[in-house]
Amino acid sequence: MPDLSRQALEDVTRLSEQIEEILNREPGATITEPTPSDEMRNVVTTHLRQRGRDWVTILAVLAILAGIFNMVLLEYRFRTGPQAALRYPQQQVLSRVLGSERPSASASVPLITRGTKCNDASKAIDVVGQKVWVSVTPAGSSIPDGGSNGTRTPGCHTKEFINAVPEQVLRQTRLLCDELHVSFVTWRLTGRETPVDRAHYAIAVWQSQDVDVYPPPN
Repeated sequence: MPDLSRQALEDVTRLSEQIEEILNREPGATITEPTPSDEMRNVVTTHLRQRGRDWVTILAVLAILAGIFNMVLLEYRFRTGPQAALRYPQQQVLSRVLGSERPSASASVPLITRGTKCNDASKAIDVVGQKVWVSVTPAGSSIPDGGSNGTRTPGCHTKEFINAVPEQVLRQTRLLCDELHVSFVTWRLTGRETPVDRAHYAIAVWQSQDVDVYPPPN
């Protein structure tokens, strides 16, 4: 780009010479208004055009930065949605009906499980839980088994749970055994825990191992 300061100095010098020449002219002489040189006009025009291109570049960069900011904001909002802080691995079935080596339960033998419930958050989470018995073999039956409220403290905690087999599960087991001529029906106990603070914590589910439920005698 041309040196604007040098060109301006030369132009001022030239204008000074023109003014001195005018002052030395005789009265009545035609006076031509001193004007900047074409070179000076070109320098100024070039400078202004360059400044214009600079502004276009700045505006384009700002538009790109605004787009990136919006993407980051959306990602932040997505990541700051409900946190999956609750983790419940599959519960192991400990109970056995006399004569069976498989996980099993009956009217007289409650379902006993050992389960670990983890809370990865830094504070306790209050939850509302529901339980459902779901038939595995044969499939197709789903029986709610009530629910309860609880509090999941930070960290992982393992304990044993005792669940009596509901009467409705026993009746459905008796019915299926008679229809299919089998000795037991395989069920799975499942659970769902809904945090009271749904805005920050996601729902968690858990399930037991499959368990053979033996029907009551006819």
